[in-house]
Amino acid sequence: MSPIYTQGPTEAPRVLVIEDNAVDREVVRRMLSGSCQVVEAPDFASARRVLARAKVDCALVDFHLPDADGLNVAAQVSRDTPVVFLTGQGDEGVAVAAMKAGAMDYLSKGGLDGEQLRRAIDYAIERDRSRRALDSEREALQDRAVALEQANSNLRRERQQMSMVLHALPALVGIFDDSRVLSWQGGARFDGTLRSRLATEVERAIADRSALGLEYHPLVRAARQSLRQATPARVDLVLADHRLSVWLEPVKESGGGRRVLVLVLDTSEVWRMEQRLGVALKMEAVGRLAATVAHDYNNILTAIVGAASLLRMDLEQAGLDPGDADLILSAASRASALTRQLLTLAPRSSVNRADCDVAAVLYALEPMLRKLLSAGQELLLEVAEGPLRAAIDPLSLERVFTNLVANANAALSGPGRIGISVDLLRDLPRGPAIRVVVTDDGPGMTLEVRSRIFEPFYTTRGDRGGTGIGLSTCWKLVSDAGGEIDVHSLPGRGATFTLTFPLLEDPQEDSE
Repeated sequence: MSPIYTQGPTEAPRVLVIEDNAVDREVVRRMLSGSCQVVEAPDFASARRVLARAKVDCALVDFHLPDADGLNVAAQVSRDTPVVFLTGQGDEGVAVAAMKAGAMDYLSKGGLDGEQLRRAIDYAIERDRSRRALDSEREALQDRAVALEQANSNLRRERQQMSMVLHALPALVGIFDDSRVLSWQGGARFDGTLRSRLATEVERAIADRSALGLEYHPLVRAARQSLRQATPARVDLVLADHRLSVWLEPVKESGGGRRVLVLVLDTSEVWRMEQRLGVALKMEAVGRLAATVAHDYNNILTAIVGAASLLRMDLEQAGLDPGDADLILSAASRASALTRQLLTLAPRSSVNRADCDVAAVLYALEPMLRKLLSAGQELLLEVAEGPLRAAIDPLSLERVFTNLVANANAALSGPGRIGISVDLLRDLPRGPAIRVVVTDDGPGMTLEVRSRIFEPFYTTRGDRGGTGIGLSTCWKLVSDAGGEIDVHSLPGRGATFTLTFPLLEDPQEDSE
């Protein structure tokens, strides 16, 4: 059977009605008369022909079709066109299946009216536009990430071109020939353990030819390549929790031989700064998106809470149990809390910075923090004496403590210790600061995990309820207060989060 077209206003949305029942199609056509251009298809084959020839703004799909399953039709059509599911069954299971298949909304034919139907169509079309806008924004963010990676690549290339001036820096200097390390010198910033391990591993790799250590050690491999090709080379190493950049420069000797001059620079701090910059850029992008989503979500919640409150009043007046209305209000309250958490990630033109006693907040919060612990876990507090006041909203500081303890609890996954210490650092270039250290003796983190730990929505425990918002929220709240947060961790050695806040000096002390 061929599709049936019903004319409507030219600017009105075109709605495809996929329904095998002629009476139901007639009902829908009359409901949408004058407000939509209606195209009727009694089966999926006819619907496919319509979709292939013309643009459709929304599709109404019946659950039972003669030539296809309604859920499969919804799944296929919803890839390019928003779908509203129609069925004569008021079955909640069918509604859930329809939404999983990609439908924007689910309506029962029983008691359906034109206003409700048109509202569902408008909502589906608008939601589809929002989804496409988000997809476009995601592509733009990906393009920006590529541009940032290109910028980082250019930065690394420029850094390599500046390798000749590294002799003025406290770099570790080594001299290679094609068989052994001749000497290691300099490296004032390299501790004895790191220097010894670097030298030992390189010498072992060169000497252990039978185990192919020479071929597989990246530093030795780069040195051999530099000798053979008489060209400079660079290699990046991760050793003993340090990131090392190694520059190799061939040097001709007067006797005709060649050696390689090696400059090793510890770039761990530079790498950490790059990671912080990356997190800041991601937080900015995600924060703007979160603010938009949270605003729209809050508007929807307002309507839900208002309707549920009225429903509860009606039930009480009728002498009926308001339990279902209470469930709606409770769920809306939890959703509202999630909205507030999302808004924490959003950029703010002004930040509420209060005069906050860090120690007092921690002591007041201690009973609740202990309730977060699992069986066999212990919370240890160590707070220095004296005024420890920072410019941060006390509620924000409570959220930071709560999120860090909850994160430590999840990392432990069993018995263990969580420690919180607060003390004062006076001899800092930027002035005195309050240091808060949160430790746990859990399994620790790899370098890859640690480098992404503050990224919004990044989590290593998605199957155990992780949202990826907690630590990114800590980063945002601490940064808004003018502080810094960092993490140190090695696999099998737990994790240590270190927070620093500028100290608020006592006005009376300043006047004296």
